[in-house]
Amino acid sequence: MQQMFISFTTIIILCFCLPSNLFADTQTEYPKLYKSLWPEFCKDHLLNESAACSEMPANELFYETDIDQDEDEDENYNDFDIFFPFPLSIHIDVSQLENYENNVSFIPNLQSLCSYVYCSYCKKPVLKGIGILNSEWHHNWFIMNHACECSHHFLFIDSKKSYLTNDSNRWTCCKKPAVPFCYFNKPTAKYSLFLKHHLKYLKENPSCKCYWPYISKIACAISDLVYDDMQLLFQETCLSDLVNTHSDWIFVSEFSLKNWPKIEKENLLRALQNQFIFSFFYSNYHTSLIDLCTHVDANSPTSSIELQKLYSLIASIRPLFLNLYSNCLEKHPHPKIYYERGMVYFHNGDLFASLSDMQAFTESAHEDELETLLTSDFYLQEGTSYAELGQYDEAIVALTKSIAKDPSNKESYFERAAVYFETGDFDLAIADYLESGIKPTLLDSNDLISIEFSKYLMLGILKGTGEAAIDFAPSILSSINGLSHALWAFGCDPLNCSKEMIATCKEMMELLSQKSSVELLEAFIPELREFNNSTSNEEKAKLLGYMIGKYGTELFAPIGIMKTYKKFKTANKLLTLEHLAQESKQASVIKEAAGNWRQAHEDIIQKFKTTQKLLKTYKGQDLSETTVRKILHQAGFQTFPKPKNIPDTFKVTFSDKGCGMKYVHPTNPHESVRIMPGKPYSRNPYQQKPYVVHMRGNSALDKFGNIIDQNSIEAHISLDQFVYRLE
Repeated sequence: MQQMFISFTTIIILCFCLPSNLFADTQTEYPKLYKSLWPEFCKDHLLNESAACSEMPANELFYETDIDQDEDEDENYNDFDIFFPFPLSIHIDVSQLENYENNVSFIPNLQSLCSYVYCSYCKKPVLKGIGILNSEWHHNWFIMNHACECSHHFLFIDSKKSYLTNDSNRWTCCKKPAVPFCYFNKPTAKYSLFLKHHLKYLKENPSCKCYWPYISKIACAISDLVYDDMQLLFQETCLSDLVNTHSDWIFVSEFSLKNWPKIEKENLLRALQNQFIFSFFYSNYHTSLIDLCTHVDANSPTSSIELQKLYSLIASIRPLFLNLYSNCLEKHPHPKIYYERGMVYFHNGDLFASLSDMQAFTESAHEDELETLLTSDFYLQEGTSYAELGQYDEAIVALTKSIAKDPSNKESYFERAAVYFETGDFDLAIADYLESGIKPTLLDSNDLISIEFSKYLMLGILKGTGEAAIDFAPSILSSINGLSHALWAFGCDPLNCSKEMIATCKEMMELLSQKSSVELLEAFIPELREFNNSTSNEEKAKLLGYMIGKYGTELFAPIGIMKTYKKFKTANKLLTLEHLAQESKQASVIKEAAGNWRQAHEDIIQKFKTTQKLLKTYKGQDLSETTVRKILHQAGFQTFPKPKNIPDTFKVTFSDKGCGMKYVHPTNPHESVRIMPGKPYSRNPYQQKPYVVHMRGNSALDKFGNIIDQNSIEAHISLDQFVYRLE
C-alpha cells in the first residue's frame, strides 16, 4: 500500500470544516445553489487547466495504510486507516467555450479567489478529490485530498490558520478572481444553452448584471426560493431518482450515504445544479420546472399533488420576476426583457399587459435591428393573447406570422384553427387542425367509470348551453361561435369524449371543492353552491357540465391555477375541432350549433359594441382585469396598461360613466385610480388625451402627490406622467 501511495505522490489534505482564504470562500450572501464543497477557479485555469480543476479519478483516492508524516507536523494527522472517496461528478469541459461562442468574458467574477495551486518544485498542479477519512484520531472526518508529482510534501488547512506546511515556499496559489466552476461542469450541462443565450444578451446589453444570482439580490432571492422548494421535492417525491445515489461506488457499499450528510447534501446540490444552475430568466426557470412536471406526470402515482406544488412554485416566482424586469427596463432596456416580462404577464393571465409588452418588444427589436428575436413562439404568444381578448383578426395575423417563421410549429396551426372556428371559417379551421397533428385521446371502451362520468358531463353541457347566461360578461365575450361552451357535446356519444377532458374536469372539480377558490363567484353563479353541497359524483359531473355550457370555460379562469385552466380550455378546443373534422353527421351538428349560438347572441353582441348602457349590466360583478378590458374593447373603448406601482391586490371595475377602468383598494373603496381614454374635444386640455384621476378619500392627488380638489384641472393627470403613490 505504501507503493500505491508513492505512485501518485504527495497528498495535500484540506479540511472543509471552515473556509480558508487560500481556497474559494463560501460567502454567506451567495445563492444556495452556488454553495458547493468544490472550490472555485478563475476563467483562465478553467479553460486552460481543466484537468487540474476537475476531480481526481476515484481509484487514485483510495488508501488503506498508515501514512508517515514529518516529525514536526501535527500528531493528530497520524495513523490514517482508510480514506473513502466520494466522487462529486466534477469534470470541467473546455468544449463549453465553443458553446458560449467566446463570450465567456461576460461572466462576472465571484467574490472568492481562484483555488488553483501548483507545486513550486515539480511545477505540476495539485489534483483534488473529496472523501471520508477513517483514522484513530479523526473518525469519519470529511476532507479534500490533493496530490502533485513530488513525494513526502503535505499541505494542511485547518480552522486555526490559513495553512500549515513544512515548506512555506512549496506551494503557489493563483488568487485571481474566480467564476462559478459549475458553468463549465460537463455533468451539469443539461441546460447550458440558457447561459449561451444569456451571454449573447449581455454582449448586446453589457451594462446589465440583473440576472446573475450571485450579484443581483432579486435574482438571488428567486434562486433561493426555487432551491428551498425543490430540495424538498427532490428528497420526498419521485424526483429523488434524479439524485445520484452512487450505488455503483465500489468503496461505499458498506456505508449508508445518510451517515455522511455533507456528501448527501452535495449530491442533492449537484442534482439541483443540473436542473437550475443555468436559469437566469423566467423562461429558463419555466422550462426547467415544466420538464420536471413531465417527469412527475410519467413516474408518480400521486402526480396531481406534486404537480400542484411545481405549478405553485412557477406562480410564486412571477411577482419577483415582474419586479426584476421592471427595474431592469428602467435602467437598461432591451427587447428581450420586454418579451420576458410579456411572458410572465401572459402566464399570469394578464393578457393586455402581455400584449403591451410584446408590442414594445416588436418595436424595440425593429429599431435595434434585432429581428431574429421575433421568433415563431413570440408570435404564437401574441396571437394567443389576441384570441383570448376576442380580437380575432389580430390573432390570425400574429399566428400566420408564427407559422411563416416556423412552418413546423404545430401549436400555431392548432391555435389558428380555434380562431377560424370563432370567425365561422370552418373549412380553414379543419385544415389547420389537421395540419397541427394534435389529437385528443379518446376513451377506452372498457373504461366504464370515465364513460359514465362523460355521460353526466355531456347531459349538463347540453342543458347549460340551452340556457347560456346573457348577464354574465364572459359568457358573451368568450366565444362568438360558442367554442368555449363545449359544442362538441352536441350529437356526441359519451365514448367519444377524451381522456384529457375527463382528467381536467376532475382537476376542476377538486378546485371547485375548495371554498376559498369560489367564494367570490358564488354570488353570481348559484350553481357553485349546489355543486359544493352535492355528495353524488354523477350529480357533480352534471352540474360541472351545466356550468361549462351556460357560462363557458372562462368561468374557471379566476378559480384554478392558470395551468389547469389552460389545460381545460385546450381539452375543450381539441374535442370540438376533432369532431368538427370528422366527415360525419356530428360535424354538421356542431356547425349548426355554432350557427345557432351566434344567431342567438348576435343582437346582444352588436348592442354591446355600440352602447355604453350594457356596461352597467356588469357593474358590481367580480370580474378579472382581462374581462373588464375585453368588455371595454367590445364596446369600442380603448384601454391602457396598468400604471406603475398599483398593487396587484387592487380590484378592477368600470369607471362611473362606464368608458374607463378603475382600480380600487381591496379594503378601502375611497382609495382608487380611474383611467380614462380621454375626449379630443373636451374643454379641459388635460382630458383631451388619456388621463388618470387618483382619489384618496374625498380629495384627489396631483401628479406630485399633493392633495387637491377633485374638480381641479390638476386632478386630471396625463397618463404618461402618472405614477401611483402609496399612502
